[in-house]
Amino acid sequence: TIMGLKDIYMAFCLFGDRNNKGTMNGRQFQKFCRDNGLISGPNAQTDCDIFFKKIIPKGKRVMLYSHFRQACEILAKGIYGD
Repeated sequence: TIMGLKDIYMAFCLFGDRNNKGTMNGRQFQKFCRDNGLISGPNAQTDCDIFFKKIIPKGKRVMLYSHFRQACEILAKGIYGD
């Protein structure tokens, strides 16, 4: 079956936390980026951390689905252009 974006988001939210109700931490976001070939190279983990911190609101430690959608849009533009 083809998974929708929200299904993919929830699958990665559950990674390492089966009781998660829909928030994604930096480690889970890194796994999403790595597993989908969105980051690579020697600074990939650091770049992903910096990007994660730019997307989530100041003072927060997790992203919501709305932040994830925004992150995917920015990543797609960076990879494929406008």
